[in-house]
Amino acid sequence: MANPTILLKNDKFPITVRQFGEGAIAAGRNGGITIIIDNFRASNTMLVLMEAGAIVTPVETIEQALSFYNYIKIGEEAGRRHPLLDFDNSPAFFHNNGAMVENKNVVIRTANGTRGIINAIGSKVIIVGAFRNLTAVVDYCLEFVKNSTPVSFVAMGSGDISRIEDVYGAKMMYYKLLEKLDKSSDTLNLLDSEDNPWNKDWRRIILDERGLKDHNREDRLLSLNLDETNMIPIYDTNSGKLQTVN
Repeated sequence: MANPTILLKNDKFPITVRQFGEGAIAAGRNGGITIIIDNFRASNTMLVLMEAGAIVTPVETIEQALSFYNYIKIGEEAGRRHPLLDFDNSPAFFHNNGAMVENKNVVIRTANGTRGIINAIGSKVIIVGAFRNLTAVVDYCLEFVKNSTPVSFVAMGSGDISRIEDVYGAKMMYYKLLEKLDKSSDTLNLLDSEDNPWNKDWRRIILDERGLKDHNREDRLLSLNLDETNMIPIYDTNSGKLQTVN
């Protein structure tokens, strides 16, 4: 029986597309590079916070977030701001109000994205990935794959429900990395396949499936911007904070 948490696996290179929390745990056990992708919205909120100069600590639970004294507390439960936290998990809000978090300690908890980071502990490197830093993440992974280090792109989804924006984001990183690694006819055939979102109007397909509502319109539109930043947030397991290679 096929493993539902593995969406793509390459025969030539140690590159995998996984999904859900179970996929993050499995990636951590591999001890390689794990990219956690939660496009709507955690990945982009963490990216925007770091772009604004915040010192970001992702945690798994609301209780953990509440235990951080003198931190700005950000997060959500079931896609909405948690009433005990200071702010919603909104990349658009912090994109427009970055000054309020500059040089500030921030703790963030989300239902899937931050949990995926914690689940992936055991990985050599844990990265926050999104459409907004897609090429930067792929370029960072390139030398690791050349040195036979496993790379797992994890589409977090919602619990055990696949989300097209995360699956497409993970697959687009996977295929872009393959394109940079190999020019053989087998790989070219894979790149030309119907499975490759680069061959589709991926933004329109995502919006057709996921929609735009008043409460998430700005967040989703911002989150679908491609290669808007070169920032690569990396989780430091010693400090529990996100750092960057840039």
